[in-house]
Amino acid sequence: MKVLRKVHKPLGIAIVLLGLLHGLLVFGGFRLHTGTLEWFAIVLVAAFGATFYFTKKKAFLVWHRYLIVLLLAMVLLHQIFPSALYYLFG
Repeated sequence: MKVLRKVHKPLGIAIVLLGLLHGLLVFGGFRLHTGTLEWFAIVLVAAFGATFYFTKKKAFLVWHRYLIVLLLAMVLLHQIFPSALYYLFG
């Protein structure tokens, strides 16, 4: 568990940055896509985790954990049906 605790924060930062880089490299710029929704969920999870880290208020940790469910849903949507927004909104 000590190793996981040490890599948790740097890995979260790396995931936010790599997700952004992935989207920019795929599309050459910003485009609303299921990957964008997934990245926003990643940023939300990271923001609540960082807020908990700096404030030590348990509510932020609870929301950090709850938002993992949203992130999992966005990952599944992006992997299974990546063009969902195109089909919904044209």
